[in-house]
Amino acid sequence: MIKSITPLFIVGHKRSGSTFLGRILNMHPEIYISNETDILWLLFQHYNKLKFEKHPHDGPFGLNKSLEKYAEELESDLSPYEMFCKIQMRAMEDGFMSYEPTRKPELKYLGDQKPFQNADPQLVDFCAENFPPCKYLHLIRHPKDVVRSCKRFGPGKDGGWMWKDKKKQEILSDWVKAENWVDLIKHQNKRSVIDLRYEDLVNEPIASMKNVFDNLNLTYSESLLRRIENTIIKNNRKKKIHLKITREAQEVMERYNYE
Repeated sequence: MIKSITPLFIVGHKRSGSTFLGRILNMHPEIYISNETDILWLLFQHYNKLKFEKHPHDGPFGLNKSLEKYAEELESDLSPYEMFCKIQMRAMEDGFMSYEPTRKPELKYLGDQKPFQNADPQLVDFCAENFPPCKYLHLIRHPKDVVRSCKRFGPGKDGGWMWKDKKKQEILSDWVKAENWVDLIKHQNKRSVIDLRYEDLVNEPIASMKNVFDNLNLTYSESLLRRIENTIIKNNRKKKIHLKITREAQEVMERYNYE
């Protein structure tokens, strides 16, 4: 069964809706996206014999939880891809973070939702060297909404501290970095990337997810699409945010038809 599983990773910047997208993807019986196991960063450090540390663009929570639950698996003599499948399938069947335990006998795609980590060039290279061809689902959101979400989340717990002391322009720079990393996956590493704008997912969920499933060569029912549509909660009440859009950010925005 393992040989038939294709790695699938959400990439982009944090606070772009990746948790929401992961839950939608998991409605499909042939997909499982974990809730932040930090699996690629964990395996990269393990197989390169590095000390386990949090990713530079993330908190330690997912990594620490994975090590707490699955450190003993790392003692087995498995290839990186076999280890990836084993830990991720255990996370699926055990339940991980806020996700309940589940089983998927027809599983075809397996991955994690850490978008900034997953786009890190060294992790993309690690996958290219050790995994079968991966699929990447690129979720992008207007930078003003990303920055607004980061600043709103900043005072909170569970990782919000990452943005608590960051200025808005610094977060914008991080957004540009993440999006340029995604561009590298597309053009330099020649990997398969599916683009999805958060705004399209919210406003046109059925068309958006049909495109995703079609690109993954997965079948789907009308009832699944309706379930997805029913999960959408639109929020048009957004606080204004003053943000100077840099030239670098503008170039990214133009690639995805943002004004």
